[in-house]
Amino acid sequence: MGYYWLHRALRMAAELGLSPADIDDVVYGRRRKVVPAGGHDVTALTFWGRTRAGRAVIVWTRRLPADDDEASALTDHQIIGITDMTPPQLKTFTEWEDEQ
Repeated sequence: MGYYWLHRALRMAAELGLSPADIDDVVYGRRRKVVPAGGHDVTALTFWGRTRAGRAVIVWTRRLPADDDEASALTDHQIIGITDMTPPQLKTFTEWEDEQ
């Protein structure tokens, strides 16, 4: 899957003290939990994972509108946000990690 950055998401990462490489650790990491999310006619995928430094974050993505090229419709996604996990999310994620 290919990912494009929403400029606001780059700013969000920087405000959290995270680099694009940190986000790549989560999005492309082997130990990530993919959780569908949505609402208000928006469908998103969230990637729950840890940076190499061990920080637990959630990366929000959305599928970009499909072009005529069917292959691009399967690979083009946009990173739209990054958040630290809340304590309940971290508990859920840690339990998931322990089961892996």
